[in-house]
Amino acid sequence: KAGDLPTSFTLTDEMAMTPAMKLSSFPNVIIEARISKSGQAVPASGDLQGLSAPVKIGNNNVTIVIDSRIP
Repeated sequence: KAGDLPTSFTLTDEMAMTPAMKLSSFPNVIIEARISKSGQAVPASGDLQGLSAPVKIGNNNVTIVIDSRIP
């Protein structure tokens, strides 16, 4: 929930959407945070979002600013 922000998180290979797409397979990733108006995981018009800069796997203290709205 938006009221729970800011929050800390840790991403692991076990969170991969498919076993073939493990985070550790990539040298850098971009992390997206989104606040959904509907509560659904699929992005929709009006949702608020923010993206990190490309970060190396294992990097700590990544900050994501939710600063845009999906049109």
